Amino acid sequence: MSSQQDLAHCPGVIKVIRTKSYYTYQDVMELLGVSKSKAYQIIKNLRADLIKAGKINEMYPTGKVPKVYFNKQFAIERSE
Repeated sequence: MSSQQDLAHCPGVIKVIRTKSYYTYQDVMELLGVSKSKAYQIIKNLRADLIKAGKINEMYPTGKVPKVYFNKQFAIERSE
């Protein structure tokens, strides 16, 4: 059992909120109003930039882009 699952059963805990630190193509489609293929292209380009800059390595999952970097690149302010 994971620590979040353990936490869910603690007295006084109403709900455990799981947040992710990356966006997927669905998120990019929703945020930018683009097609699925365009969302994948954007993620691929941003991921390549991050790898080239040494911010992430090749092992970072494909099809995902860190929220912080994406939000900065597209001037998106979110309170997540």
